[in-house]
Amino acid sequence: MRLLAFLLVALAFLASPVRAHVVHEDLGGAIEAYENVLHRLLETHEPIAIDGECTSACTIIALGLPREQVCVTPNAMLGFHNAYKATEDDDGNLFPFARDAYGFPVGDIEYTKAALTKYYPASIKTWIKRHGGLHAWVLYLRMPELGKYMRPCA
Repeated sequence: MRLLAFLLVALAFLASPVRAHVVHEDLGGAIEAYENVLHRLLETHEPIAIDGECTSACTIIALGLPREQVCVTPNAMLGFHNAYKATEDDDGNLFPFARDAYGFPVGDIEYTKAALTKYYPASIKTWIKRHGGLHAWVLYLRMPELGKYMRPCA
């Protein structure tokens, strides 16, 4: 009887659809931390669904994975801006090294190219350029337009 119950549970598990890790309201953070997550996901092939905001370093995950490993829901949006080098306080909060006259972090163009946009496909780089390029403020790519560049979730 136990064997039959185990087999039924195992069959139900195997027959269930693959569940994706859901990225929701991720505002980013340290690029190195997101690169580490990206490398782990490339190894495990874990499916990812973007459902809400994925901004800044989070875009490394969204755009660095193979197209078939990540999908976007109708709520998905990607947010892009120049990367900036930051320092960390005792509580783990990140603060930019410098701010401009308007209070925006001063972006580092070379750091952005070397550490962030290298994960972006050419089509996304073209979209960013068509929309004025990267700045200190966030440039959003939302659905339904985002669905032209990324696979919609089933």
